[in-house]
Amino acid sequence: MRSLGRNVIKLSWYQQTGPFVLNPAPVEGSKHEWAETSHRSPFDKLRANGERLLSRSERPLILKFNDIGSGLYRSLFCLGFLFLAASNGPRAEAPSDPPVTRIAFGSCNKQDQPQPLWDVIGAGRPELWIWLGDAIYGDTEDMDLLAAKWRQQKEVPAYARFRAAVKVLGTWDDHDYGINDGGAAYPKQAESQRLFLDFLDEPADSPRRRQKGVYTSRSFGPEGNRICVVLLDERTFRAPPHGEGDILGEAQWAWLEGVLKSSRAQLHIVGSGSQILPVEHRFEKWADYPGARARLLKLLASVKNPLLLSGDRHFGEISKLAFPKESAPLYEVTSSGLTHHGSIKSEPNSWRVGEIFQDLNYGTLEINWAARRAVAALHDAQGTLVRSVTLELEP
Repeated sequence: MRSLGRNVIKLSWYQQTGPFVLNPAPVEGSKHEWAETSHRSPFDKLRANGERLLSRSERPLILKFNDIGSGLYRSLFCLGFLFLAASNGPRAEAPSDPPVTRIAFGSCNKQDQPQPLWDVIGAGRPELWIWLGDAIYGDTEDMDLLAAKWRQQKEVPAYARFRAAVKVLGTWDDHDYGINDGGAAYPKQAESQRLFLDFLDEPADSPRRRQKGVYTSRSFGPEGNRICVVLLDERTFRAPPHGEGDILGEAQWAWLEGVLKSSRAQLHIVGSGSQILPVEHRFEKWADYPGARARLLKLLASVKNPLLLSGDRHFGEISKLAFPKESAPLYEVTSSGLTHHGSIKSEPNSWRVGEIFQDLNYGTLEINWAARRAVAALHDAQGTLVRSVTLELEP
């Protein structure tokens, strides 16, 4: 917090890396959001303004007082605004937190089948777990039944132990959304979204509770060793495939572009239920929406150290796409499934690195910040590394 004039005080933070970081940068030449208020303004209006401003990404905030007030009043007001904003803004890790070095991820998990992987995954001591869809197989418009399936999964003893020790994030795919291969036409979107966020213990005041769709981003770690996790919702707005329709919807595109363009992270993890890079197989994929896929890849081409994660396919594989010019290649790690797997031994994928892994599996990402290197890997049900790729992190 700093004074910029008799009635103007500047506050700033980095979205989703709270608590707030006070930015000492001068006003000249920078972009700001302005909130005008006075000590007579209704508290509800301030709350609404705070929530609106906190939805913006990594921009400083300036509070402009319409009446002079006392210095003490202005100081108390700003402290109150920070408290209010922190209670209503996106939850995130403080930039002063230690760097995240171990992440695990996976998908395709039937709540009524044995789940042998949780203790194995937990033994690797991940600091973060990312669901990449199909955390349960709901497949219903009966919300009581869907809620019961979410409770069943949450009460699995091994998973309960795991989530008690590991921070859990996630997005959904078709089966936990509520319908196989489902999209925007699913009539129970809002109810299903609430149940999904309840499963993740999403706070009641989270922006995900107010928006349409479960997309989100979170940042972890300090400046210089920061990870930005972006989880896409490619179900809520999904049009029928192989046409002119979209997979994300314009509201989500605008949000995504804002997050990526404003991010100061050194590593960007983008998670999607459906595969993004593969184009040749006949199952659901981003290539069924060629305009959307091209738009996403264009966005990622200007992002520092992107890595794609996906699920859905009931096997594991790693894909690699060469970016133009001298950029590092773009990798996608597909990890599926946690309780069951398919029988495909091979299918065309021009971007695949190595071979398909057809058995129970989960994924990991281990980051060596000192060496500026990360290893993305697939592991079998015993925790043995079966596929991996090394990413050299550009400074």
